[in-house]
This record gives sequence, structure tokens and C-alpha cells, in this order.
Amino acid sequence: VSLIFGAAVGLSGDSSAKFIAVHEPYKFAAAEGIIHTQSHAPELIGGIAKSNSISGGIKIPGLLSFLTTGHTNGTVIGLDTYRVNARPSLVVHYFFDAMVFIGMFTIGWLVLYLLISWLKKGKPIRSRTLFIGLIFCGFLGLAGIEFGWLLTEFGRQPYVIHGIMLVSQASTRSHRAVTEGQIFPIFYVILFAFTIYVLKKNIKLTKDFDHDN
Repeated sequence: VSLIFGAAVGLSGDSSAKFIAVHEPYKFAAAEGIIHTQSHAPELIGGIAKSNSISGGIKIPGLLSFLTTGHTNGTVIGLDTYRVNARPSLVVHYFFDAMVFIGMFTIGWLVLYLLISWLKKGKPIRSRTLFIGLIFCGFLGLAGIEFGWLLTEFGRQPYVIHGIMLVSQASTRSHRAVTEGQIFPIFYVILFAFTIYVLKKNIKLTKDFDHDN
């Protein structure tokens, strides 16, 4: 089931990327690290983001153009189309890479589990590393969601509404909003600690009940 939904997320992500490439090309260019408008655009994996460029990384020639337009010679709009002060930060490339890595790792680990299960031919799987990896995939899924939000929010900078309203124009100057913004994370930390306490209490009561019976 996880593998099926993982593949569905991958297809959804591909569809979203194609949509962004058409309707928010500035965000797409920053996420993919495309500085100059070009055909045969490469897929950039990794690299170090600088102010106006990304150094290093692995480039797969023509792959980005193919994924975006269906043709290896398709044109991908770069950040050079926009004014320097209207471009999002290239730091979003890290968030995009993290999302892709999480998706590939999760699906790959699930495939590995199914492969080992098939090779075992119904015998119990006792690999501690394999099961820890499966548990870790759950946390990675949540991290992937957060990286997606970071990509969305950083990708529209410096605008709240691209080309219409800047973040500096939309942000509140109310001190009350800042105070309430600090209260929420404190509340959730307390709630998290209380949840752990209740769970441990219930586990202990369950063990005591089983022991008595």
C-alpha cells in the first residue's frame, strides 16, 4: 500500500512540477537551479547554492527539458528572465533536492523490503536495519511535506503575490501577532510532552494488567 501511494505521490509531484514550470517559471527555475533560459536543459542534482549560481552538482543533459516539455530540446525559462531583485533565492534548490531524495529513498527502501520478502519466500524477515529504515521512512514523509512548504513559500519571494505585493508590504507590524506566534509552538511542545507522558502511563498500566492476569 505504501509503495502504491509512494508512486502516486511521484506522479502527482511530476504533474505539479509541469504546472509550476508554466504558471510559476521563476519558482521552477530557482528550484531546478536554472540560471539562463536554455534548450536541452540539464537536470541538476545537488550542488552548492550561491547568490546567482549553483556550483558543483551532477548534471544530466536534456533531462529537465524532457521532463518539462516532453522533448530533450524543449526550452526552460531561467532566472535571467527576471530582474535580480525579483528573483527567489536559490536556496530553494536544496528543498527541492531534499524532496526528490526523500521520495526516491522511500520508494527504494519499500522495493528493497518487498524484494527481500520475496526472496525469503514467506519466511520471517529479521533484519533490524530494514525495519528501522521502514520506521525512518515515516519521519521522512513528514519532512518531505515540510520541505514542500518551504519550497512554496521561499519560491515566491520577495513577493506574497508575484509581481503585485511584496512580503514587506504584506507583513504585519503588530506586536500582538508576534507574541501569539510564540505561544503556539510553546503550546505544542507542552502538548507533545503530555502525549508522551500519557502513552507511557497507558503502556505501564497495560503491562501491569497483563502481569496480574
